[in-house]
Amino acid sequence: MDSTLSILRNLEFLEHPTPQEMMTEEVGYQPLLEREVVIKRLNPSAADNARLRSLFIKEARILSSLCHPNIVQVYDAAVDDNNLPYAVLAKPNGMRLQQRLDLLIEQEGRMELKEVEEVILGVCEAVEFSHHNNVLLNDLSPTNIFLTTSGRTVLMGLGQPPPGEILAAPPRMLAYAAPERLFGGRVDTQSDIYSLGAVSYTHLTLPTTIPS
Repeated sequence: MDSTLSILRNLEFLEHPTPQEMMTEEVGYQPLLEREVVIKRLNPSAADNARLRSLFIKEARILSSLCHPNIVQVYDAAVDDNNLPYAVLAKPNGMRLQQRLDLLIEQEGRMELKEVEEVILGVCEAVEFSHHNNVLLNDLSPTNIFLTTSGRTVLMGLGQPPPGEILAAPPRMLAYAAPERLFGGRVDTQSDIYSLGAVSYTHLTLPTTIPS
């Protein structure tokens, strides 16, 4: 994660940054490779926090070591000219699972069982592979799951542990995280299985919008 001749200088930015809890996410284009990418970058306030900075860098390193079709690929990670850590990720074509659920809510519909099965199987494969490599997932929620136009399900990141103050946790974490994650209990592979079950339940019942 050392500061280098930044890959950002060779990017054409296509979208305005989308703010998240502690970072921004934007879409860029690499002309030489003719591909779109996602750039995740820590906000200045988060980058000044040693714990959050360390967690961001750790996630990028672990994610880059996981090579699996159902887990997003990390192309690069470094520190920009403002000393903000960032990661450049693959950008699948398609939409986030939460977007799909929101559309169904508008249409007063629900997912067909076959689609539910395909999505959940894809997430299960990502979870199984991660656990096989001794990696736990902090964010198994519809906002972190991507549905590609080719029918592949992609986990877009590992996520961050919940903050010390539970009321400061984002709504999606409260909705899908196992109780032990939220209240300081022992976290293991079963905690991810709990979140996987919560996501499955959301699919199989009437979709409910969870604020991002």
